[in-house]
Amino acid sequence: MTILQISDTHNRHRLLTNLPTADVLVHCGDFTDMGTEEEALNFLNWLIEQPYRHKIFVTGNHDLCLWEAENIEDLPNNIHFLQDRGCEIEGVRFFGLAYNHQESIIPHGVDVLITHEPPAMILDESNGIHWGNLSLRNKVLE
Repeated sequence: MTILQISDTHNRHRLLTNLPTADVLVHCGDFTDMGTEEEALNFLNWLIEQPYRHKIFVTGNHDLCLWEAENIEDLPNNIHFLQDRGCEIEGVRFFGLAYNHQESIIPHGVDVLITHEPPAMILDESNGIHWGNLSLRNKVLE
């Protein structure tokens, strides 16, 4: 299974015209800029149009209108909004942790963990500073 991961598109997702092929497209949040419903609907319509067999997304700190959402009605079956929940695709267990939610809800046995912020000290460095989440790091290393 091939997975293409993107994030932080901030309303610029329609500029992504030549994405590589993959089985699963994962967006790790910040698909909106101001967090409005209009921006979220624009993103969802774009996501529906994408040719990937499966599409997964979680919220980021900019996606305010969906922070408290538990589900989004009428999404196609191949689009998975993993807001503190998981799904299984072809035997691979995915789990999405919503932005700023508790790491304690991450179940054991997850193959692919999807979050907006990285665990501390794991690919989290920018401009010489580690921005990751220490609690998330501890949970991942359990």
